[in-house]
Amino acid sequence: MPKKHRDSSPGLSPKSKRLKEVKNEFNQAVSRPTPSKVKERGLTRPKKTTQAVPALPTRQSLRIRKKDPSGELLPEPSSSEIYQTVDEHRTFRYFRQPALKAVGLKNINSLIASQTVYDSPRKIGPLEMKPCNNVEQTHSQEFIDELTVLANILEKSKENADDDAAIDPDVVSYKKAMQSLEITEGHVAKLVPHRIFSMAFHPAKYKTLVLAGDKWGNLGIWDVDSSKGDDGVYLFEPHSRPINCISFEPGNYGKLYSCSYDGTLRCGDFRAATFQEVYSFDDDDYSRFMYFAFGSPSSSTILAATDSGYVMVVDTRTNSKTIAEQSYGLHDKVIKCVDVHPLNRNLFLTSSTDGSVAFWDIRNIKNMKSKLSSLQRTRVTSSAYFSPLTGSQVLVTSMDDYVTINDVDASGIVSTAAKCCFRHDNQVGRWLTSFRATWDPKFEKYAVVGSMRRPRQIDIFSSELKSNALMHLTHENLNSVNSLNVLHPSVNMLAGGNSSGKVYLWT
Repeated sequence: MPKKHRDSSPGLSPKSKRLKEVKNEFNQAVSRPTPSKVKERGLTRPKKTTQAVPALPTRQSLRIRKKDPSGELLPEPSSSEIYQTVDEHRTFRYFRQPALKAVGLKNINSLIASQTVYDSPRKIGPLEMKPCNNVEQTHSQEFIDELTVLANILEKSKENADDDAAIDPDVVSYKKAMQSLEITEGHVAKLVPHRIFSMAFHPAKYKTLVLAGDKWGNLGIWDVDSSKGDDGVYLFEPHSRPINCISFEPGNYGKLYSCSYDGTLRCGDFRAATFQEVYSFDDDDYSRFMYFAFGSPSSSTILAATDSGYVMVVDTRTNSKTIAEQSYGLHDKVIKCVDVHPLNRNLFLTSSTDGSVAFWDIRNIKNMKSKLSSLQRTRVTSSAYFSPLTGSQVLVTSMDDYVTINDVDASGIVSTAAKCCFRHDNQVGRWLTSFRATWDPKFEKYAVVGSMRRPRQIDIFSSELKSNALMHLTHENLNSVNSLNVLHPSVNMLAGGNSSGKVYLWT
């Protein structure tokens, strides 16, 4: 029997033994001390010094240096070349002329700081009609007295749009008249400190007065031809939240009504020089007024729309400030606009964030199903208005990027097929007031709305054109988006307001 080899490391294979040997050799090599680096003596090498290289001039193209390809200087462009008109189907950047310096409010930093507080309380009771801007008390009293005298004159002469037998001009004549409007020196004014939410003209022909309400409850009145105070601008504080709608009482231009997010409906009485409280929600009720309209069923009655989908009937002759005559729940969502038919005072319409425009008879409302007819849009309907003279058309602005005109008969039955359908960019974003297309109150078939196009412009529509705008009103001094635009009820004049509180007057 052969003898077995006796291993000195029993239990280990030859391969394992070899690995153990290699490991031991490696550990011995690592543990050896490394020789230290010998310090050199004697002459040392000179250190390399980098010389500062002078900076080369920045290269500029011939276009930046205003030179042609041959190196010759280009001539200075004329004003007509700097201000270019926009093509209807495209948008581009361009170089603008310096804008006119705005007149109006000055030194309002302290006022702005005091108002931009989200927990500012609601103003209660009657408020004194005293300007809060840089206006002397004597000038303020003179201005309020002028408004009172002006209202008396208008009442005696019955100077209003209904008495004027206005005949709609043809499209060519109207377009020519609108093209003659321009923004001249002194016709750009800072009317309110913050974003404009509502605008109106005083109906007087011989004295131009523009009114605007802003985001923090300020009401600005601009006497265009005056230079007293802040260039004829008088600023009041009747509310503490956005003023969504302002309007003079029909036939009584000494009273200016306003509604606000703060849940109050007020009347600015120029004769009494106070802002009277017409209606107010309870302190624990956080409902907001969104819009209002006069005249259903009488001129002393106001239809006030709320953010809870209700329309409240408020009689301005009663002393009750917290109880409405009637309250109708007409929509499940916010009512954005309400308007009364100019001839049939029992007929009114509402537009809502649910995308609907509904027509109602105030004599026959029981619930939401009592509507006479309705239109349905795919997105929020920002506004809807009857045509100003006959009420036979309704102008609708919606967030689906369309402005439409539909026929409506005297009984409140609206045609679902749009008579005119204008493609219009209504996406204004968070920081601009939503567009609201409005009629020219002097005529039956012309409307105006702001625009997002460049160069900045105002769009004019006619119900005689099916899908194209009548014209785009542009001017070199218009340098911002005018979200809200109103036309004078008796004169060829236009006012537009932007989100910084400025008003541009076209005359």
